Amino acid sequence: MKKSIEKRISVLAVLMLSLTTLASAQTYPARPITIVIPFSAGGGADVTARTIAHLMEARLEGASILIENRPGAGGMTAANYVAKAKADGYTILAMTNSTCCVLPILYKKVGFDPARDFVPVSAINTSSFSLAVQPNGKYKTVGDIIQAAKERPGGLKYGSSGIGSSAHILTEMLMQQAGIALTHVPYQSGAAALNDLAGGRLDFVFADSAAMRMEEAGMVKVLAVSMKEHDKSLGNYPSVAEQGLPEFDAAVWSAFVVPAHTPQPVVDKLRTAVNDVLKSDEYGRYRQKAGLSSLILETQEQLDAFMASETEKWGAALRAANLVAIQ
Repeated sequence: MKKSIEKRISVLAVLMLSLTTLASAQTYPARPITIVIPFSAGGGADVTARTIAHLMEARLEGASILIENRPGAGGMTAANYVAKAKADGYTILAMTNSTCCVLPILYKKVGFDPARDFVPVSAINTSSFSLAVQPNGKYKTVGDIIQAAKERPGGLKYGSSGIGSSAHILTEMLMQQAGIALTHVPYQSGAAALNDLAGGRLDFVFADSAAMRMEEAGMVKVLAVSMKEHDKSLGNYPSVAEQGLPEFDAAVWSAFVVPAHTPQPVVDKLRTAVNDVLKSDEYGRYRQKAGLSSLILETQEQLDAFMASETEKWGAALRAANLVAIQ
């Protein structure tokens, strides 16, 4: 008799929780939503998030969406803040491949576990890095760089925005797949590395869309892009894979995630709104201008598979380079 009563109470509790979750999803959003950006205002990630947020508002019954910049510790400050936020759909993190796949391996303690503490809402976009060289230098293809590096192990210098940065890890991937050794010169920013490349002090740099803008000014030359399947409308460049490393395929990306245990109906509602924005002509025009490629994953299964694959790819490169728990 006692067990029967306890079972009924348990079933009733589950039912009440389900009804409460359903009710909250039906009224969601009932107050402003906040998207947390792990970078300072004015940067590419910030502008993209603000653009998407503005377009999302009309798709969420006119809800107000606020942007909160929480830079610091390479993204750890923002990630920890959102991981500890209430799981109700009102706090969203603009996560990057670095936050998801690099920081938890690179550092001993980050304070969060991407797989445990977050639920992916939607991928947002992806973009290639450009392999840039001096405009009138001797390197005409990626193969030229690889050949020179084999002839002078450690003799070629490349720049990045620091240890563990996307540019650093992309070059580690290149070294591992090409079987070469290069000398890393870390800078405070990717822009500083590009400037030194233009000044003749480096052999090459993996850089973001700034490299293409500098190419237009005649300051550098882009030999190839890091993604196998890249948007040719953003520039008719060959990929690194097409220039001698057929397995090379890497990109930086961003996604919206929410705290774990956010009700699934709320996650679904957000995902529908974001994906609708990503497919819109208005966002398409912005994306083209910003040099971003589309990355639309419709289902939870696709998102989970993408996150797992990216975690393995970046993690393998970090482990091969012995960049594990370095601090």
